[in-house]
Amino acid sequence: MENKTKGSGLIFAVVLLFVILGMVITLSSITVLETKMSQKTKSSIGAFYNSESGVEWALNQIATKDGDQAISTIPSCPFTGCSVLFLGADGKVLASSSTIDQVKAVRSTGTQGGDTQRAIEAAVASGG
Repeated sequence: MENKTKGSGLIFAVVLLFVILGMVITLSSITVLETKMSQKTKSSIGAFYNSESGVEWALNQIATKDGDQAISTIPSCPFTGCSVLFLGADGKVLASSSTIDQVKAVRSTGTQGGDTQRAIEAAVASGG
């Protein structure tokens, strides 16, 4: 009887080791996925804030300049990670020779982390 139960402790230990190893691998993969998701969320929020800053800056530029000035008098977005476009009534990008009075909307695209982009478009009230 004693010979039949000699290896059962070893088998039990190996099975227990595989169960623990499986749990460690599962928890590790979940942790890696959560970290990646957290980084993507952080990049997305940063890109949104960059875009929002660009819109606010552009609206301020429109409000503080004369309406008959050319768009080319407005410098490019001073913030890192944003680009601003001025749109006409038809929704198309205005040429740099267009006047500020012709701007009907502002579109800002913010980038963060190289691959994350968010865009915001805001209408311009008549009279700036």
